[in-house]
Amino acid sequence: MKTKGRILGVHLLNDLSGSPLVFSMVLADYIQDGHEVELFTSSGKGFLSGITGVKTHAIPYRWSPNKALTLLNFLYVQVWLFFKLLISIRKNDVVYVNTLLPFGALLAAKVRGIHTIQHMHEVSVKPASLFRFLCWVSEHCTREMIFVSAYLKDCFQFIKPNQRVVHNRLDKEFLSIAEKHGKRLAPLPFTVLMLCSLKAYKGVYNFLRLAEAMPHIRFRMLLNASETEIKEFIQKNKPSDNCEIIPPTRNTHPYYQNAHVLVNLSLPDQWIETFGMTLLEAKAYGLKVIAPPVGGPAEIIQEPAEGFLVDSRNEIELMEKLMVLYDVILASRDEDKLSTEPIKSVMS
Repeated sequence: MKTKGRILGVHLLNDLSGSPLVFSMVLADYIQDGHEVELFTSSGKGFLSGITGVKTHAIPYRWSPNKALTLLNFLYVQVWLFFKLLISIRKNDVVYVNTLLPFGALLAAKVRGIHTIQHMHEVSVKPASLFRFLCWVSEHCTREMIFVSAYLKDCFQFIKPNQRVVHNRLDKEFLSIAEKHGKRLAPLPFTVLMLCSLKAYKGVYNFLRLAEAMPHIRFRMLLNASETEIKEFIQKNKPSDNCEIIPPTRNTHPYYQNAHVLVNLSLPDQWIETFGMTLLEAKAYGLKVIAPPVGGPAEIIQEPAEGFLVDSRNEIELMEKLMVLYDVILASRDEDKLSTEPIKSVMS
């Protein structure tokens, strides 16, 4: 069957975070619509691995705890992308760049006069000089720009590209599993769930403090980090007995199915969430959510029906809202039928 045209997708870090998850659905849609799709991304076991019908090219991008090394590798990868795409691009291709970062691909497409689409997920890029440069390249090299929230679109104030807001969505497989499970309440103990990267600005330390202050509640945090990083985090911070720290997994359904509340504790003064995929996933399971009152979450969470919008720096209010939800859940259950599952840690 003749394809409709080739899409060259570009994303730097293939991991289990939100932006590659969304991009994987975009690429799958292009495949289903009859396009030939090639993807340039880092090797690994992220959401961009093994997409049926997508030909993948590994790029030499590596993240390092050493910021200088990460920056040098980032710049090297841009040069690699520029020349790789410069010789790979055909006349009728479309270059689809995910996030603000892969500017080398945009420059190559500009030189070749190829249509470009850029999917914007974030606004927090440091240092500020790099952020300004990336914005300049996007302004002058991108023809079509997609934003995951109106908040994000307003942050940039681009002029030249054609712009539209497309809220993220869940894939059919996730929705199917969630619908089969139904929006029934999970068994006790009352469980608070958070899925995030191992970054201070994501509120990981706030989560630990909440768990320590509320020993009658089980807290579970799935961290998008390596096993070594997680073990070091546990050894250094010694989470309380009611707090489980869990390594990343593609199958998050069992955790949603056994949770009552999903929290996003990103610190608004350090990182403003532009959307929040875990909020959508939680809503699919009928969980109540607590999320920041600014950015994308404010566009998709309705208070109080779906939960609360709370600044995570106000830990007293966080605890108050959790206790409200705790009381509501317990009041709706016949305690004689509740599970008394003990709290255990999945990692030592």
